[in-house]
Amino acid sequence: TVTGLYTRNHEVFYATQNNQLVYYKDETNRIRKEVSASAKLSYRRGIYQRNTVEVKYTDLSVFDTVVDLANDYFAAGSERMRSFMVSYQFVRDYRAAKAYPLHGHLCDVEVTRHGLGIFPDEKLNIFIIAASARKWFQVGKSRVFGGAMVRGRFLPGPIPPYYHQRALGFSTYVRGFEYYVIDGQSY
Repeated sequence: TVTGLYTRNHEVFYATQNNQLVYYKDETNRIRKEVSASAKLSYRRGIYQRNTVEVKYTDLSVFDTVVDLANDYFAAGSERMRSFMVSYQFVRDYRAAKAYPLHGHLCDVEVTRHGLGIFPDEKLNIFIIAASARKWFQVGKSRVFGGAMVRGRFLPGPIPPYYHQRALGFSTYVRGFEYYVIDGQSY
């Protein structure tokens, strides 16, 4: 799969206070621009296992006002961040139905590296290991079903820029916590 993205925004979040995002908005200027392209290759070995490799290029820039509000938004207080990312994911999926599972389990492991050192001004060096395990089951002999999930992420090394400190509530959805987020490296 090959994808491309070009976005420009009038509004951007630059900090987190009391587990809520703090936004800066400028009605006249577009204060954030993102250009990215990615290529993803999946290999399915049987019906239960899937291996995916992704390579992505990202070029982000924000107005200096955002950097003044949050000096750590990108690395070293810069207004632009260009980087490459490479990721590998292994999924083992034994669910009975993908859309609304009642029985089965799913396990996945993902290893991601942001910043490959290709650009001379690239200041990213982020390595992430994430894993999750999910189980769906019937409660007794009733018509009641349940599900459970355990998910973790480990980000060794120094504290990354604010843009990369997205723990819970961003792409990792937490039911009942929709209006809140939690920043962090590992969880």
